[in-house]
Amino acid sequence: MAAPIRVGGLDAEEAEDLVQALAARGLVAHLIRTRSDWHVEVREAHEETERLLADVRTALDLWVRARGRPAPDVTVGEPDDPAPDQLDDALKGRVP
Repeated sequence: MAAPIRVGGLDAEEAEDLVQALAARGLVAHLIRTRSDWHVEVREAHEETERLLADVRTALDLWVRARGRPAPDVTVGEPDDPAPDQLDDALKGRVP
């Protein structure tokens, strides 16, 4: 199973557009809202991380060039920043 690949630092419109660009190349991506911005996540149960990352980077490079914008951040693995719906669980131990 491939580790999740996240493309971050996007606004909502960019994230939706990137999901469509990845879909056009056969990659299934999901939108994730964090406290500060949007991420696009690609997970494939039956794919190797290195191959999936290469496919995502190729699609991302084309998307970046077509829009004339700087390349967004790409991370591999589980996120360090909990999603908003996971914040309650993450903070339970800290709230007296």
